[in-house]
Amino acid sequence: MPPMGTGFGAPDGTVTQRHINYYEARARGGVGLINIEIATPHAVRKYGVNILGLYDDRLIPGWSVLAKTVHAHGAKVAA
Repeated sequence: MPPMGTGFGAPDGTVTQRHINYYEARARGGVGLINIEIATPHAVRKYGVNILGLYDDRLIPGWSVLAKTVHAHGAKVAA
């Protein structure tokens, strides 16, 4: 699955339950590799509003839940 912007991210860059539900539905539907939407490596230089973050360890738990949820349906995740 190509990266597709959802705008579901929280203002602080965290993965939301809405994200998890969205990507889980695609994995459940048979997608083998999910390329997650745009995510920023820098807290200040975001590419828009509600963009996922890759810049702080406090964001890891959300990414972990997302990956485990998708993996449970046999799919893989790429950022």
